[in-house]
Amino acid sequence: MAHFVDRVLAYPQGQIVLCNVLDGLDQGLYDGHFVRQVLDWWRALFLERVKTVHKGRISPRWEQEELMTSLDFCVSSNAPDFRPGMLKPDFLSACVRKANMNVKSNEFVNVTSASSFIRHLLDERARRKLVGTGRVGVTSAARGKAVANFMSRGKHTVLLRVGATVGRPGRVLWLTPVKNIEADLVNGAADRVRDRLGLINYNDLGVALLALRLPGTVIASTVNGRPTFADAGSNARFKTRADTTANRRRSAWGHTADLDKFARSMRVIDGLPERISRPLISDDVRTLPVAPLGRISVVRGTTSGSDDHDTFAKRLSTRHGGVNVIRTRMLAIL
Repeated sequence: MAHFVDRVLAYPQGQIVLCNVLDGLDQGLYDGHFVRQVLDWWRALFLERVKTVHKGRISPRWEQEELMTSLDFCVSSNAPDFRPGMLKPDFLSACVRKANMNVKSNEFVNVTSASSFIRHLLDERARRKLVGTGRVGVTSAARGKAVANFMSRGKHTVLLRVGATVGRPGRVLWLTPVKNIEADLVNGAADRVRDRLGLINYNDLGVALLALRLPGTVIASTVNGRPTFADAGSNARFKTRADTTANRRRSAWGHTADLDKFARSMRVIDGLPERISRPLISDDVRTLPVAPLGRISVVRGTTSGSDDHDTFAKRLSTRHGGVNVIRTRMLAIL
C-alpha cells in the first residue's frame, strides 16, 4: 500500500484527494476502517486497469488521469465487477449527519449543463419540439439550436422524462439551499454561479448552464448527508475543511471552494454550503422549475501558480505540513 500512496501523492489531484481523506477523519465524518476500505478497492481497481486497459504498463503522462478514473469507478455504485466473489462496500453518502434545518420545508439547487439536461432529463416530446424535427441531438447543429431555444425561454417549469435520473447514475446529487444563491439564479450569472459552487468541470467557453430547483420533500425522502472525499471522487476543487470557524461549526454541511476567490489568492475561499443526496428518479419528481444561467465566459483552473490543480493541492497540503507528513499519516491509518 505504501507504493500506491506514493503514486497518488506524486500528482496534484492525488494530493487533493488524500488531504480531504485526512480532513474528513479529523472532523469525524468517517473512521479509519472506511478509509482503508476505499483505498484498498481503489488500489485494486487501478492495478486491474493498468493490467487490462494499459496492457501492464502506464506512462507518467497518463498515470494521474488513470488514478482519478479508477477512483471515480471505484466509488460508483455501478462499479465494474473486478473482484469476483467479493462484494464492494457502498462508499457513497458515508456521512449522513442531519442538517440543522427542516429539509422538507426548504428548496435546493443543482446546476447542470443545458445540453445534458435536454439530452437526459427533458420529456421526450418536449425535447423533440425544441427544433421541430424530432431528431434533437443527432447533429451538433441540432444540439446547439435546442440549447439556444431552451435557454431563451427563461425561468419555467418542465416535465421530466419518465424513468430518468436527476443526478449521475451510480453517484450522488450535489445540493445547495436556494436561499443561499437565489439572487444569482438569473440569466447571465453562469460564471458567478459556477465559481460560487466550485464547479471546475464546467470550464469550456460557451457552455450553457441551468439551475434545477429541487423540493425538499423529495430530498428528505432519500439518503442525504454531508459530502466526503468518496462522494467527490476526482473533483479537483473539493475541500472537506471549511476555512472559517463559523462554517466548520456547521458540521452537517460541506462548503464549496469559490473559484473566483481562489483565483484571487484570498485567504478564505469558502463558497456556499452543500450537501449530497442519492440521485432522484423522475417518477418521484415529475416536474421541475428550471432557471437558465447563461453561458460560461471565463475559464478557470488553467493559470499556473494562481488557480491550477498544483496551486490548490499546495493550499490543502501546506495546512497538513506538506506531502511527507500526509504520507506518514496515511500509512499509519493503512
